[in-house]
Amino acid sequence: MKERLHIIILIVINLSCYSQSNLDDFSIWFKGDKQNFTIDHYTKVIISEPNNAQAYDMRGLVKITLNDPTGAIMDFTKAIKIDPKNTEFYFHRGIAKLDLKNYTGALEDAKKYYEFNSSDLPGWYLMGLAKLGLQDYKGAISDFNALIDLFPDELNKKAYCKRGIAKMKINEKDSACIDFEKAEEFGDDEATMQINQYCPYPPIEGWHLRGNKRFRSKHYKGAIADYTRAIAVNPKDTVAFYRRGVSKAYINDYEGAIADFTSCITLNPEDKNTYYSRGLIKGGLSEVNSAIADFSKAIEIDPNYGEAYGQRGYLKILSGQKEGGCLDLNKSVDLETKGAKEYLDKYCK
Repeated sequence: MKERLHIIILIVINLSCYSQSNLDDFSIWFKGDKQNFTIDHYTKVIISEPNNAQAYDMRGLVKITLNDPTGAIMDFTKAIKIDPKNTEFYFHRGIAKLDLKNYTGALEDAKKYYEFNSSDLPGWYLMGLAKLGLQDYKGAISDFNALIDLFPDELNKKAYCKRGIAKMKINEKDSACIDFEKAEEFGDDEATMQINQYCPYPPIEGWHLRGNKRFRSKHYKGAIADYTRAIAVNPKDTVAFYRRGVSKAYINDYEGAIADFTSCITLNPEDKNTYYSRGLIKGGLSEVNSAIADFSKAIEIDPNYGEAYGQRGYLKILSGQKEGGCLDLNKSVDLETKGAKEYLDKYCK
């Protein structure tokens, strides 16, 4: 039951557009051998067990991931005929109907599910999407409110975004933009598009301030979005490039981080910290020679840059240049760099 709930939540959260379900990650919820289950698998089960409602239901879920909502509806309907008391089947059929823009049918199935699962996140979300499609914007807002009240966290990033869309439709623009910003903090790309289209730019300092706040709160994707907007206003904003690069590094987008640091260096070739930061990323990617070159450039700009000596020394030792590496570590210790003494004792004794 827990596994099936995961499947339900994943489907719902990924219904980000009306034209087509975005279910590329659906398969991650199938554990163990179920990772290899396909339409053929469930078809074989159905042939041997023609009254197996679960097999019809699971085959329907797979068909949704393959962009066959019509075929999925047929399977869910068959499952309902066999076991009309299983409300999950109605819910799944509602998802497929939503994919076909049959909002009335989706709402009917969602209500059927809701009758017996009134506290579940998925039912409210499906009802909200159906009402949004039917232009019942206040009804959609009410459903999304219920969701967000129960789960005001990242799991509901789509609810924030969809509630914002509904609010925008009834001219509650300021409140809508707040919802879009919240969804964007949780990494929702659709919310970013809505902000870019509907929400006014504050002064460029505003993007920096909010980006910094988001960074400190570890909402790195939101911070990246704000620094990107600052760069759109001023393509020579080296601070925004640098901070966006650091934010990208925190979400493991190392190539993106290097690109931003390189842009920053192009605009300000005397920024020692950017060379140092780019060197750290390159070192982590085993681009040792290039990283050493960046640390060397940082040292050229600031001959008393103890951290750069320490990092360059460590990489030199790793690449077989122990003598030069130990000289750098000694220099780092002389400059009272934190942690340098430990490295010197470990590698140069």
